[in-house]
Amino acid sequence: MTLMGKIFTMLVLVLSVMFLGLSLTVFVTHRNWKDGYDSKKKELSAAEDLRSQTVRLRDEALNNLKFEQAARRAVLANLQTKVTTMETDLADRTQQFESLQNTHRVELEKAVQKLNDLDRVTQEVELLRKQIMDAHLARDKSFQGLVEVTDRLNEAQGMLSNLQERRAQLLADLSEYKRLTDVLNVTLADIDTAVPKGIDGMVTKVGERDLVEISLGSDDGLRVGHELHVTRDNSYLGKLRIQKTSPDRSVAVILKDFRQGIIRTNDRVYTSL
Repeated sequence: MTLMGKIFTMLVLVLSVMFLGLSLTVFVTHRNWKDGYDSKKKELSAAEDLRSQTVRLRDEALNNLKFEQAARRAVLANLQTKVTTMETDLADRTQQFESLQNTHRVELEKAVQKLNDLDRVTQEVELLRKQIMDAHLARDKSFQGLVEVTDRLNEAQGMLSNLQERRAQLLADLSEYKRLTDVLNVTLADIDTAVPKGIDGMVTKVGERDLVEISLGSDDGLRVGHELHVTRDNSYLGKLRIQKTSPDRSVAVILKDFRQGIIRTNDRVYTSL
């Protein structure tokens, strides 16, 4: 083979190799491009689906937003209506409250005035009650004084009646004594010193220095110096001597020589045994 033939053969071989490489490159490139195209197409389809879904979601969101905005506007309008109604009601109630407050203030002022009037009337009633009580006390005192005066008058009248009766009795006794002195030829002094017989009384008080008080006096015929006997439950206690007399009582001294027991209040006293 000639050199040209070898060169040409080499050239053909090189060209063949180059063609083969180019063919492989074109094939590979064509395959990669198709795969890339398919991949991009898929990505584009996915992006389109995503865009469509996004648009749908956006439209749904916009519709929901519009619906929600409309609902909120309706709720807001309703709330605004309620607020307006409540404000109106509040204004009415405030006006009613102020009216009631004014009415209550007037009523309270009237009540306070009535309380003041009641206090004044109560004070006047208390003053009148005190005046009435004072008048009752004065009347009671006057009545008590009248009763006391009446009692004293009745007592004085009773005493006067008793004294008058006693005087009449004494006058009768005096007449009888005079008759007896004339008959018996004795004097009044002799009769006056004699101890009356059959008279008994009691010890009313026991004092100091052996002195006692008895329930018999000058009206019973006792005189200073008369001696009496003292007993208790049939027991002889001693003898007394009259020291001082009054119409219904006498003071006597216990005679030590005749003492046979302790003389006490309510012991019996006799002019004769």
